Amino acid sequence: MASDSCSPFASRDERERPEVGQVSALYSVVTDDQGAWASAGGAESRPLSPWVAANISWRLAPGPLLAGIHRFHVDVPHISWYDTTLPLPSGDDQAWNPWREQDGAWAFDIDVPVDGGATDIRVRPDVAIEVGGQPFQVQEIVIGRSAIQVRLAYDDPGATWSLVGELRHDGATYPFVLAKFGQPGLVDVQADGGTDDPTGTWSLVITRADRQTGDGPEATDHRALASRLAGALIVW
Repeated sequence: MASDSCSPFASRDERERPEVGQVSALYSVVTDDQGAWASAGGAESRPLSPWVAANISWRLAPGPLLAGIHRFHVDVPHISWYDTTLPLPSGDDQAWNPWREQDGAWAFDIDVPVDGGATDIRVRPDVAIEVGGQPFQVQEIVIGRSAIQVRLAYDDPGATWSLVGELRHDGATYPFVLAKFGQPGLVDVQADGGTDDPTGTWSLVITRADRQTGDGPEATDHRALASRLAGALIVW
């Protein structure tokens, strides 16, 4: 990975800048020799340490990928940072926004090995998990060598559920690290890691479930936490 340019803002240790609470780099432009890779959503990882986390961006390939080394070019025109010096709003101030934008740009060339023979296992178990009286139906599980994705459905109009948990299989644990909210009543979670041998018994553990309500993306930072539930496990 090579960087063409770097802002002085990004090169200083953020621990020496108490005004910076968080840094976000969710916007980027990804291209290869076939063209641009369209965005398919983004997420932030769980914290890996007090100062380390990751911004994740899903991308849609413009065409089929051949096995071998594949080169991507990534441009990050700007990043955002959370200004901790900004006073909290009094009342419901919809214009309040603590995020500041820092221009780049940053550019990266990344070589990624593509395994043309990799195959994902797609399973649709007829199982459901209940958390504090709220049922979640497991619609699909996709198990790959480097990632595992789970789609769950729920019936709760007007609410969005955020799930924290893990998958267990053959002595290994795969914690949820990403979540994607698309259609109402659906949540897709991705676990950390994958397996070459998915045979055997799997367990899905929900350690926490947060129910949120709100209208539109403008209310994301102000949505009230209606309930928090914990403790459920299913095996199939």
